[in-house]
Amino acid sequence: MKASKLNKKIIWIILAFSLALTFANYLSFYKETLEGWFLIKNLCIDYLQLVSVFLSLHFVSKAFPIKYNSNTSFFSLGKALFIYWAVGIFIALVLIELEFLFLSYRDTNFYEKDFPIITIYILLITLIYIIGKALLTNKFFRKKYYAARHGNKEELVNVDDIRAIFILKEQIYMLTESKSLLLSQSLEQIEPDLSNEFMRVNRQLIIHYSIVESFKSSDGGKVVLSLRSEKIPTELCRVSRLKASEFRKWIKRT
Repeated sequence: MKASKLNKKIIWIILAFSLALTFANYLSFYKETLEGWFLIKNLCIDYLQLVSVFLSLHFVSKAFPIKYNSNTSFFSLGKALFIYWAVGIFIALVLIELEFLFLSYRDTNFYEKDFPIITIYILLITLIYIIGKALLTNKFFRKKYYAARHGNKEELVNVDDIRAIFILKEQIYMLTESKSLLLSQSLEQIEPDLSNEFMRVNRQLIIHYSIVESFKSSDGGKVVLSLRSEKIPTELCRVSRLKASEFRKWIKRT
């Protein structure tokens, strides 16, 4: 799934999910206590606050992305969770203070009674976001291994060991750190199963970010790659003009 389409899908899901949570709050807290204008005002404020917190998590996740693979440590997951949670709390507090300011109203017991509950609520929202995004990007459902042929033997290759997949003389090759193997699947079949750490830079080549040693601009808006492998022909080591901008964003993000 392309990043732009995925981002749009996530934002629409955030808007819909925030609306569902807002109505859940209404059924839990407001149904018997508020009505008319006060009910509409509180529902709108709650909805905007939820959307703002979710969107802040979404955009901070681009600056501090979680990489889901076998090398991901609990420390890195915990660190990302703490950063997302802290940002969510900060955004929520800013919005609540703005609410107090514009409505000329302040709950003097807010930080004693409501604030601890809000921190737990934001933690749950953060977990929902992380798990939801992981499911949406198929992190938990991607294939872990591919069957490939090396000489006369069939081998199972861990996805985390893949560095490139390319077409050469009508054969599909999978490249790891130590060897190249033959695949029976096409690039179109494999590409949807790969994480955002991979990119299809042209019709014949998919690369993992770690194999890129350097790159430079070329004529016609293309990008020429220098890869950490001599097994990939130099004529394939080019990013097409249409994908050059996307490549630069991808390599900086990963």
